[in-house]
Order: sequence, then structure tokens, then C-alpha cells
Amino acid sequence: MKSHFKILFWLLALSFLSVGLKNFEIGLNNDGPLYSSISRNIITSGDWFSLDGWVPEFRNYAEHPHLGFWFIAAVFKILPITDSSGRIPGHLFFVFFLLFYYGLIKRLSSEKSAVWAVLILIVWRSFSNCFSSVFLDPGLLALVTAGLFIFDKALVENRKVWHLLSGICLGTALLIKGLAIAQYLPVFLSFCFLRRRHTKFYYL
Repeated sequence: MKSHFKILFWLLALSFLSVGLKNFEIGLNNDGPLYSSISRNIITSGDWFSLDGWVPEFRNYAEHPHLGFWFIAAVFKILPITDSSGRIPGHLFFVFFLLFYYGLIKRLSSEKSAVWAVLILIVWRSFSNCFSSVFLDPGLLALVTAGLFIFDKALVENRKVWHLLSGICLGTALLIKGLAIAQYLPVFLSFCFLRRRHTKFYYL
């Protein structure tokens, strides 16, 4: 057990370094400036429901739900409104994602496989860069992975509470990036097939 926590500690330390060191870079990529502007306007205007990108095409932004912007705006409420502050939610979601990803691979295979799987993602620059800017994808991926981890546990243990918690994770992911969660449906279905001997669905 002590060895397990030691491995997990070093993996988390590496994950913080892999995205944290990029926090000192200047500027944001792709949608980052727009998402930062929307979150900044939430704080400056005090209106948490109007998404305004301050450019003609995005005066009333409606491509994604509010929750992801609220996470960023909450950081701006506490810290100075800078590129570094805007990256903080992505960093936290990266660690959150890796925790559940590690747990999922370890349950399906082995601790050795889980360690290598996490290390590959940490050193994969294109992947970790996604968590080093102001995007909504980190929150989506982290919560869907958490939902999948709990869903698999629900299929094995047949406990209603795990189905409920998995649904909460997916519902929160939906509030961050809308129907983008639909792309993960085949993964959940594959787990149903994998755990078909244990599967028992609960309906509220």
C-alpha cells in the first residue's frame, strides 16, 4: 500500500510539472482568448448568465453552456485576470483526469500498465498542451473519465449510489461542453459489454 501511494505521488508531481511549467508562457492559443474574455466579462459586469465575447460574432455566445466559463471566472474572482490565472482550471482538471485514468487502467489491467499509461500522456506534448491553455475540453475529459471510472464500479458492484454519482459527473460534463459528451457513448457501451455478467441498471 505504501508503494502504491508513492507511485501515485510521483505521477501527480510529474503531471503538475508537465502543465505547470507552461503556465509562465505568454499568450493563449486558439479559443483561449475568447474564453478568457467571456470569463473576464462575467467578473467585470457581475452578470453570470450573459456570455459576452466582446467581438461582433460572439456578443451573445451560445456555443457552450455556462459552467466551464464559471470555473474560469471563479479563478478571476480570486486572482488577477491574467493568462496564468486562466490556465489554473485546466491544470487542476489535468490532475483530476490522471487520477481517475490511473485508477481505471489499474482496475482493468495492472498498476504497471497504469503507470506507463499515465506517463505516456504526461510526456505527450500535444495532449498536455490542451490542459495548458484556456479550453473547456479539460473539464469535459476529466469529468467523463471520472464518470466512466465510477460507472465501471457501478457495473461490478451493482450499487445504486455509484450509478447516481456517475450520472452526476456526466451531467456536470454536459454543463461544461454540451452534447460533446455524446462522443463518449461508445466507450460506456463497451464497458457495459465488458462487464455484462455484472450489469444491472437502476432507474430513479
